[in-house]
Amino acid sequence: PRVEQPVVAATQLPAHRLAWLDRLEGEVSGGRGFARRVDSGSYVYLNTTSANEERVVELTGETLFGVLTITRTEAFLSQ
Repeated sequence: PRVEQPVVAATQLPAHRLAWLDRLEGEVSGGRGFARRVDSGSYVYLNTTSANEERVVELTGETLFGVLTITRTEAFLSQ
């Protein structure tokens, strides 16, 4: 989200295949849709709480940059 905008919920996904790091866009296998890269860059952990409930990272991307705080509010296990 942008500064002073509403919180955006995020869902943890399974690990992605590394082949996607070299692609800008493409069809996802198994008819599961289409993916497009929206940015690329790097991040640095600035802080992580001992219970892994909050992570603070500095983003340095072509479009997204700044400090991002990710807070875990509830955990769900999907099967």
